[in-house]
Amino acid sequence: MFTEEELKKIMNYINKLDSSNPYELTRMIIILLLIETGVRQSELLNIKIKNINIESMTIKLTSTKTKEEGYVFFTSMSKQLLQEYINFYPEREYLLFNYMSYNRFNYRHLNAFMEHLRKTLDIKHCHAHMFRHTMATMLIENGCPIDTVQKLLRHKDISTTQIYLHMTIKKTKSDYDKYAVLTNLNSNNCH
Repeated sequence: MFTEEELKKIMNYINKLDSSNPYELTRMIIILLLIETGVRQSELLNIKIKNINIESMTIKLTSTKTKEEGYVFFTSMSKQLLQEYINFYPEREYLLFNYMSYNRFNYRHLNAFMEHLRKTLDIKHCHAHMFRHTMATMLIENGCPIDTVQKLLRHKDISTTQIYLHMTIKKTKSDYDKYAVLTNLNSNNCH
């Protein structure tokens, strides 16, 4: 998953993009949908415009890993940007569009963008799936019930979702080790 510092770099990157430029807006939409919805890269690339409900801020996923349709949600932060993005070229079937080559966005485009982010922001690793892990872990850390996270990630088995709980415990242990009272006492005071 992304560290808090890396996530801040990514959000600062988004804030500097020009939403009136369809190429830059594509980048904004990709990042926001990955972090807000937790979609897998294949699900992201297969979002159809007709399956986006701007008013209810939901997206129906028809091409999923489990082959079952599902729904994801986005926030008001993405609502206006999605509407603007769709309006650039509303005749297309799929949401993500490469305005440089003027065709549907694909895996190669997405991976190239992730590599661009990694280099531009000086992040050690940057893959689309890291946004999913980050979203899940942060939801749990913020107190979201594990069964809700399971539904949001569309996991059939709760044990798959519990991996994120273990990641949270690992981070909690790391933070504890770093900030523990006795660890941080001056060793001279302990004699």
